[in-house]
Amino acid sequence: MLKKLEEDYYKIQMECYDKEVEIVECVNTLSAIALNDKITGSNEYLDIMIQSENDEKKTGYKVRIEGYKQLKQANDIIEGIMKKSTTKKSKDEIKAELKRRKTDLVNGQKITLDKNCEGCVIC
Repeated sequence: MLKKLEEDYYKIQMECYDKEVEIVECVNTLSAIALNDKITGSNEYLDIMIQSENDEKKTGYKVRIEGYKQLKQANDIIEGIMKKSTTKKSKDEIKAELKRRKTDLVNGQKITLDKNCEGCVIC
């Protein structure tokens, strides 16, 4: 049972790592295309859009502003992921740790997950 939990744990880590890489690549691509290197970040761009909507006050502007604010919240989450992802283990390090722990299991050594989930790409 412990072996199965360990395998599930590392499978989830690998999936999260892949998603983090995908998020970083998408954000970088979107920034290069949409922001055209003139604005430092997407939240700054959204602030400009909100200000523009407030100035013009065209029909439906309040709904659009609310949508921009929701996008800003999502951006904050993505930025947090991007900041954390650079300090976490690489995919190869995760695989090496899984292999080492499987070897420890075969050799009968007691296995525990990292204390406080240190090194986990999820936390």
